[in-house]
Amino acid sequence: MLSILKHKIFISLRTKLIFLIFLPITIMFLVVFAYLANTMHTSALNIAKELAVNKSSEGAGQVKSYFESALASAQTLANAYNEWKENGNGERKMVDLMMKRVLATSDHFLAVWTQFEFTQEQVDGFEDFTIEKSIDVFGNSWLRSGNEIVQDYVASDYESYYEPDFYQLPKKTLRSLVVEPYLYIYPGDKTQKEYYETSCVFPLIANNMFFGVVGIDLDLSVLHAVTDKMNKYQNGTSGIVSSNFTIAMHTDTALISRPMHRILQTDSAKLSRMLKSQSNILISTYNDSLDSEILYAITPISIGKTGVTWYYFISVHLDDVRKEVNNKLMFDIALGAVALIAVLFILFFISQQITEPINNSVDFAKQMSEGLLVHNLQTTNNDETRILADSLNTMSDKLTGIINTIKNSSSKYKVASAEILNIASLTSESSSKQAASIEETTASMEEMVASLNQIADNAMYNQTVVNESHENIVLLSDSIHQTLESLKTIVEKIHIIDEITGKTQILAINASIESARAGELGKGFAVVANEVRGLSEQSKKAAAIIHVLSTESITNAEKTKQLIESTLQRSQTSAQLVHEIATSSSVQREGINQINHLMSEMNQITQTTASLAENMALKSKELADMANELLTVVAFFKTEVKTENKYTELHSRIVSIERKLNNLNS
Repeated sequence: MLSILKHKIFISLRTKLIFLIFLPITIMFLVVFAYLANTMHTSALNIAKELAVNKSSEGAGQVKSYFESALASAQTLANAYNEWKENGNGERKMVDLMMKRVLATSDHFLAVWTQFEFTQEQVDGFEDFTIEKSIDVFGNSWLRSGNEIVQDYVASDYESYYEPDFYQLPKKTLRSLVVEPYLYIYPGDKTQKEYYETSCVFPLIANNMFFGVVGIDLDLSVLHAVTDKMNKYQNGTSGIVSSNFTIAMHTDTALISRPMHRILQTDSAKLSRMLKSQSNILISTYNDSLDSEILYAITPISIGKTGVTWYYFISVHLDDVRKEVNNKLMFDIALGAVALIAVLFILFFISQQITEPINNSVDFAKQMSEGLLVHNLQTTNNDETRILADSLNTMSDKLTGIINTIKNSSSKYKVASAEILNIASLTSESSSKQAASIEETTASMEEMVASLNQIADNAMYNQTVVNESHENIVLLSDSIHQTLESLKTIVEKIHIIDEITGKTQILAINASIESARAGELGKGFAVVANEVRGLSEQSKKAAAIIHVLSTESITNAEKTKQLIESTLQRSQTSAQLVHEIATSSSVQREGINQINHLMSEMNQITQTTASLAENMALKSKELADMANELLTVVAFFKTEVKTENKYTELHSRIVSIERKLNNLNS
């Protein structure tokens, strides 16, 4: 199967040529395309990030302008009220009318209002709650009601207007404020429409005293047009986030009032740290519900001097960006595929011009493989194919001469192989006899080695036993010596007990004398002294007995020690003799082993010689067979030399010699 496959690959040279040229071109195209794809994806993502940041900054600027225009108007009104309060010149009604003009000039203002500080005495003086009294005490208010601007006022529930942050925070901080978004229905609005709004509030301060606030209500729904305008992607979004990270406006109004951290699918504390620590930030997150990666560009909005920061964000679906890039890449792939097909057709026509003269050379080589060496290859080309044709013709001529030479040499090889076969047979026979004699000698040496090994093993065992006995005697000597030292120590301690007994008797006698002097009072003490003296005498007697026994034990131990030392010296002499015997046996065993090893090597050499002789005979026979095969093979080629009869006669003689050699071996 492998030869067939190789043959097919060889004859399909055109296909191979096209493949070897077309494959590198295709690989280069794929490499370039992969590089362009990676570059385009990276560039598209960077452009999307840059565009998102730019649009986020642009939207933040528009929201900032929207809020600060209201703050500027509120500051103008605050300055007018402050001047009125400080100087006391003119009527407050002129400033109140200024509020109405401010509301009329700005369509996105929902209401302009003031709220003053009041005292309980002012409220208690109300006999009835009228609009004039409410405006005079609590402040004025103008609002849009349909297409009209109407005046509003604080009703009897005035206390509820002073509790929210829009009043309390400016009062505490004496700073302007942008209130968090809220829904509100103005009581004085005849349409009773619910607005989604925020308030820009300025504190009123005269003579360093807070006396109220002025505020402008802004319609946040106006900013929805800004979020729509800033969104530049099909599935992208944009929106505004308040200072407490709640969505104040969004292209999808259903998301208004939702916490921003839920949209980003992150922790609220982490989001707060990120937004407060950076100016412009990019956040990439994966939205499980949309099954898409989303990029958020967030820009902070610092509104005036309020100290309040809102945020504008743009979201980009990165899958949309990748899809747009992929569409461009698909067009490039189609264009590249058309170019590759055109290259393939060009290679097809070029390969045809190259392979035609090569195919002619292949046909000529086939004729040579079939044994036809009488033709020449003709060509009209003047390129490398002509050189190939001339080379094939030269090879055909030289091959004819070589085949004739091989035929003549093969007959000589057969005669020489027959002579080598005879010599190898004689050598093999003599080597076999010598190997048999060496094997008998080796067997006798192995018996001697076994006997010496047994003697050496017994000597080594006796040496081990003697050494262990010597070690045990040494241990016994050490134990007797320690026992002797212990007995001597006991004798010394008994002397000490004897001395203590004597001193105890003296103390008992002194105690008896003192008790006699004491008379009746010392009788009990005298009894104790007598008992102590009696015990002391008994201890003295026992100590004397122990002293005698210890002295006898020391004497016996000394004798035992002397006997053991004598035995130890004899044991050392015996161990030395056994060691010398074991050493001599080992030396003899090593000598015999060396002789046995040499005999084994001689046996191996003889066996190898016999084996080589047999192999030589086999190789000689193989050489004769190969010569016969070579004659058979070269007979395949058809040349002008006619020597078949000579070869047949020589082959018959060789076969006859082989039969005689086989009979001799038998």
